[in-house]
Amino acid sequence: MRYYPLYADLTRKRCLVVGAGEVGRRKIGTLAACGAKEVLVLDTRAPDADLQETLALPSVTFEQRSFAEPDLDGRFLVIASTSNEELNWHISRACEERGILCNIVDQPEKCSFIVPALFTQGDLTWPSPPGAAHLPWPARYERSWVIFSVPSTDPCWCS
Repeated sequence: MRYYPLYADLTRKRCLVVGAGEVGRRKIGTLAACGAKEVLVLDTRAPDADLQETLALPSVTFEQRSFAEPDLDGRFLVIASTSNEELNWHISRACEERGILCNIVDQPEKCSFIVPALFTQGDLTWPSPPGAAHLPWPARYERSWVIFSVPSTDPCWCS
């Protein structure tokens, strides 16, 4: 499948993350850092110490409970980061029916969009393209190239 590259303006957008494990935490932090108006986080487990720091971000709200379809009301973007296959499919289908952008972590067949691996330095964000793993230059070399090729103070790259 060929994907359409897209950077989304999340200001004034309400997002939902279902599952707040290690990967979910990264997604929550990135959504908040990108200016999402609200990031509602749902998880059946109580937040651990690592998650507490992320939950302190002003746009992030946590509820310790299961996902319910009304959670999708008014959402622009949804990320599911659970190990529950049935729940992931349920969220994917419900988002598709409502026309909501949906990413099920590491399961592209259930997604309406994918999130590439990202490298951020200052205001520059560099994505690794989908399918880069089969290219002769793996993402780790690409990341090294960006680190050494783009000075963090270069206004041309960071404006």
